[in-house]
Amino acid sequence: MKNLFLGASLALISSVVLAAPPPDEIRYNYVDIGLTGGQIDAGDVDFDYGQAGVVGSWGVSDNIALFAGAAGGTIDVESEGFCCDIDTAELILGINPHFPLATNVDIVIPVAFLWGEFDDGFFTDDDTGYSIGIGIRALVHPKWELSAGVQHVDIFDDDDQSVSGSVRWHIVSLFSLALGASVADDVNSATLSGRFTF
Repeated sequence: MKNLFLGASLALISSVVLAAPPPDEIRYNYVDIGLTGGQIDAGDVDFDYGQAGVVGSWGVSDNIALFAGAAGGTIDVESEGFCCDIDTAELILGINPHFPLATNVDIVIPVAFLWGEFDDGFFTDDDTGYSIGIGIRALVHPKWELSAGVQHVDIFDDDDQSVSGSVRWHIVSLFSLALGASVADDVNSATLSGRFTF
């Protein structure tokens, strides 16, 4: 059952790897709010899950940003005949080195400490772990950004790797919407997020 938590972890980490700038400028000061839905491969059966999360980032220097986030969600196991649905909770705290590769193209390398918990009403477990990722952000037009990244998450005596990508639409200079997808060893998901940049 511990494998199921990795889906929530990968979704939250992706929001850091796929960070978005305002038009014509890459920034690392933002608050991101997202909704994620996906499916977890538990071997003989697949479980659906949903999650809401928030991530904040603060650029402390030209090449370093600090970030923190929280998320909560539910893994639907009841519909597959199990009792009972699993509630998940997660906190992350990390550092995000970033370096320009070209004009409006950055490489990002977020590293994070993770805390996670799951609770099915009868049994509760929590653990700490880590994640590391690498990604590319490219502002291809003042209104559009394309992002891609890979992540490794290790928590609950298990690990998973994922490949993710997103398209972000900068509606105004301080607000954008993004649609992203992630494919991992055991988890596939899609995320819709809104970001306030400052």
